[in-house]
Amino acid sequence: VIIKAAGPRRAAPAETPATLWLVTLSKHVEVPIQRGENRGRTGIYTNVVREIRSLGTWDGSPMTVRVADPKQEHPDVQGCAVLLQRHTTGPRLGAALAQD
Repeated sequence: VIIKAAGPRRAAPAETPATLWLVTLSKHVEVPIQRGENRGRTGIYTNVVREIRSLGTWDGSPMTVRVADPKQEHPDVQGCAVLLQRHTTGPRLGAALAQD
């Protein structure tokens, strides 16, 4: 999988540095409910996050990152999202989603 981050020739200092994150997802996960008023039922969750991994720091210049196909590493993963976030906890600057 190839991920590219690009921006204006010079990103505004307020937007950099930014962290590029890879988020792996499962489309649907069924979970048996063991306690409470829904005990005995099955909960179905959608777009369940399986892993969040930092791919590096973006400084505003074009960036290319190669990663192994997340579906090859984890068979229960059906998609991934890439997030670009100011620093490591700031607002998101961009996002993309890829699913089967």
